[in-house]
Amino acid sequence: IWNLVPKSKFCCATRLSVAVPSATVIFNEGQLGMSNVMKRLGMSVGKNFAKFAKKAGNRRDECW
Repeated sequence: IWNLVPKSKFCCATRLSVAVPSATVIFNEGQLGMSNVMKRLGMSVGKNFAKFAKKAGNRRDECW
């Protein structure tokens, strides 16, 4: 959560209310989970994001 919304900077409640579920999805499912959220919101997922998400997911798997 604090990577998305640092404690050292003030933010509005709206931004925080988006950051918390986003951080939860990223923690539980990795960046690829965010692509599912984007698709459900009707957003297109580009090939660059897919490549980034896959690479980030591999790094995450190495940590566990």
